[in-house]
Amino acid sequence: MFGVLVRLKLEVERLKTFFNFMKITTKKQNKGFTLLELMVSIGLFVVIVTIGIQAMLNTGNNYRKTQDLRSSMDGLSFVMEEMARNIRLGSLYHCKAFTGTMELPQDCDSLTENSLSIAFENVDGTPFDETGSNLEDQFIYRFIETDGMGRIEKSTDGGDSFLNMTPIDIDIDLSKSGFSVTGAEDPSDGIQPSVLIRASGVVTTKNNNTNFSIQTTVSQRAIESSI
Repeated sequence: MFGVLVRLKLEVERLKTFFNFMKITTKKQNKGFTLLELMVSIGLFVVIVTIGIQAMLNTGNNYRKTQDLRSSMDGLSFVMEEMARNIRLGSLYHCKAFTGTMELPQDCDSLTENSLSIAFENVDGTPFDETGSNLEDQFIYRFIETDGMGRIEKSTDGGDSFLNMTPIDIDIDLSKSGFSVTGAEDPSDGIQPSVLIRASGVVTTKNNNTNFSIQTTVSQRAIESSI
């Protein structure tokens, strides 16, 4: 009997030991699963935050590039508007300013000729007449390459001096830019003098190149007299 009780006690102790082991193992397994969940959650959080930050940075960079591009194009538009306004108010359009007699009208076609400049009498100038030449008040606009960059320049003294008008990050393509003048040479042809201005090139902002092409046509405001 005593032996049976001892064996029973031993079996009880063995069962206690087994259940204690299972309890500890289960706790360890539960702790490991919770840690895994935590690691996955942290990983997902890091990925989401990284993607969000990258998206914010890209948005900021794109915004700055757009603003830089807009600023450059606004500057070029201002140059084109100034040219158009002065040409519209002027007279005696002379295409290819440094050929022929600058004070006399001269037509040209920028599509077939290398017409990169135009001279004209400004609205407050004194036109050429029989008393002789009067170059010092001629306005001149020209497309020209300077330091490897295509530029738009302006002269208000008949070409003695020129001022660069082009935003620094704009490169004018001289092969696709120029002036066309029609109706200026012959006052009796019934055609009101007009000027076509074409400007094409590249804007470089933050190592990003954007092509552009601007074209506008200006008609002389004063009615041309055939007399």
